[in-house]
Amino acid sequence: MKRWMMTVVIVLCNAFATRAQDATPAVPFADTPPPRLVIQLENDARAATCSAFQRDAFASYFVRAGDTLAALLRDTPDYTPTQIAVLNCIDDPAALPVGAAIFLPAHIGAGDQGVPPRDPLALLGLARFQLTNTCAHDWIDGIGAAPRCPDEPARAIYAVYQPFSEGGMIWFSDTRQIVVLLEDRTFRIFEDGYQEGMPESVLIPPPGMSAPVRGFRLVWDALGGAQGDLGWATLPEQGFDSARQAAGRLSYTTYIAATGGTLALTELPDSTVGFWSAVSAPS
Repeated sequence: MKRWMMTVVIVLCNAFATRAQDATPAVPFADTPPPRLVIQLENDARAATCSAFQRDAFASYFVRAGDTLAALLRDTPDYTPTQIAVLNCIDDPAALPVGAAIFLPAHIGAGDQGVPPRDPLALLGLARFQLTNTCAHDWIDGIGAAPRCPDEPARAIYAVYQPFSEGGMIWFSDTRQIVVLLEDRTFRIFEDGYQEGMPESVLIPPPGMSAPVRGFRLVWDALGGAQGDLGWATLPEQGFDSARQAAGRLSYTTYIAATGGTLALTELPDSTVGFWSAVSAPS
């Protein structure tokens, strides 16, 4: 009888241990509402004119270094570079913001631009950024709409990043918001609802993985936890010195600095979804 009971206890302990690794508690913080999903550029007056993203016959295109609207539209007589620039909130038709998501007639083949990295910042590094010295105000890492100079200098900020098996999350000190970067090159923005002292439940990740905590945990749970869009974290979160800089006066794109490259975030008016790309610094 004692041997049978011991066997049952061992089986139950193994079952609970397995469940502890797989389970994602529905409410990790007591009496805490889910984080608010941010509507990007809400009620932005530019949407009436810069409406390329709303056109059914247009598709997203991530600007590469050296791209020009004249070259991209060479076989598209229906639109001029100036018209496309206006439709995309681009300051100068001859100077495209590298890494930005713009919207072009779908037949240009906008969707065929390779597979984005699984970890959005894997190639960028996480340390202090550097600026070039070519304009009165410098572009972060030399990225931008060259030969056009930026209208404003980069603003130093602090950021925290955590990679996940299906993307990543970044917290920004200036906005106190969390940006969720997904593998399909889209992102969403959440308000950081974490407050010091919130009673957070403990997660046991699978071997070799990490569990998000604090504000990242709140957003992670809202996205479905380990079974959601991001999966488990692959490393603990890490803070780094960064900077934020608008790609232009009219542009929807903002550059975020990290050593070795730049992250381009393109928001869309009255949308909960934007587009991101990782831009390598010029050699």
